[in-house]
Amino acid sequence: MDSPLIIEFYGLPGSGKTTVADALRIKIEGMGQSAVPMYYRNILHRKPQSLLIAFRFWGVIKATLSLDSCLSKGCGQSRVLSMVRFVRMYKHFMAVKPADYLIIDQGIVQEMISVAHDELIPDNDKLADLIGKLKLQGLPLLLVHCNVSNDTANERILVRQNNGCRVEKMNEEERMKTLSIQASNFSLVREKIRSAYPSINVVDINAEDSVETSVDTLLNYIVKLQNG
Repeated sequence: MDSPLIIEFYGLPGSGKTTVADALRIKIEGMGQSAVPMYYRNILHRKPQSLLIAFRFWGVIKATLSLDSCLSKGCGQSRVLSMVRFVRMYKHFMAVKPADYLIIDQGIVQEMISVAHDELIPDNDKLADLIGKLKLQGLPLLLVHCNVSNDTANERILVRQNNGCRVEKMNEEERMKTLSIQASNFSLVREKIRSAYPSINVVDINAEDSVETSVDTLLNYIVKLQNG
């Protein structure tokens, strides 16, 4: 490709985001290309967090807080900073181009869902405003949805308990309700992003397949992108 590719995974807890992302990175490196995970941890976290709040990001911060005001729980400063970090990371990666691929197991889409906690994101102009303020146009971004059923996600969460995931601490009824709401939120955010940025590529993988099958599916899709 003429420029590097940013691959961002999103999906329910237990959908295999980190597992597939790591396997994809290893596969890409085995094919002689370079891939880096979570680029901002190596570059941008060396700077004070205060530097993240630059004038050009005020719109994102304001829009994030505006969306949070629609919900019953506060997203907190850390969520706002995380949203800004991802925007800055993607822009910085494309400016420096240190590798062929940037592979993120949880990025901007996942952070939007985290802002909502266990609430249904309102389908209103404030969400569209936030997505527009991110200014993702022109970025070679591939959003990968790790599609998994709520039941399978629940089973995997129970197996890996004490992993630090918020939903692990819920009872069965609360967890299943939250997973259902998160699935709706992902669908809504995806729809809004595709509407705002038609050039962004979105692909689904069946996270109930084997990791090898998921990686092969992604590689085939990437080849198609490279061939136009």
